[in-house]
Amino acid sequence: MRLKIITSLVFLIAFAFSCVSDDDAGDVKIPVLGIYSLVGYNTNPGTDINNDKVSSENQILETDCHNSSFIRLNEDGTFTGRFTFLEQEINDTGMPVQNIICTTQDIQGTYTQENEVVVLNYVFNEIDQTLLMSLINGVMTSEEQSLILVNRDSEGAITTTNGTYVLVFEK
Repeated sequence: MRLKIITSLVFLIAFAFSCVSDDDAGDVKIPVLGIYSLVGYNTNPGTDINNDKVSSENQILETDCHNSSFIRLNEDGTFTGRFTFLEQEINDTGMPVQNIICTTQDIQGTYTQENEVVVLNYVFNEIDQTLLMSLINGVMTSEEQSLILVNRDSEGAITTTNGTYVLVFEK
C-alpha cells in the first residue's frame, strides 16, 4: 500500500511539472516606463567643441547643448523626447561661419520592448527612423550610428569629419 501511495505521488508531481508552460520565457518584460536623461553622447573620433585643446569622446564634457536631451517612455507604447545636435552655423549666403550652434528637435513616436531591447520608431526630418536601444539596469544605450561630426582643428577652426556616435540615457 505504501509503495502504491509513493508511486502515485511521484506520478502526480511529474504530471504537475509537465503542465508548466515556458512559452513566454523569451518575452520577459523589464520595467522601462519613465524618463531617461542623456548622460553620454559618445563619439568616435573624440571632439574638442569647447576649444580647450582637449578632445573628449563624450560630447557632454565639451558642451551643455545636450543637457536637455531625454526620452520619456509611456505606458501606452508611445514616447516623447528631445534630441540635440551640434552644427556649424551657416550665414545668409549659405556659407559656413566659425560658429557652432546647438539644434534641438522634439520627437515623438512609438516603442516596443522585448527582453533587453527597446525599439524607438519616429519621424525625423520627414524620414521614418528606427533606433535600437539596449536596456540594462536602467540604462538605455543606442547602437552605434554614423554622422558628420563638428570639431575643431589644432588652430581652433571649425571642421567636420565622418564619425560615429552612441547615445546613453539613464533613468
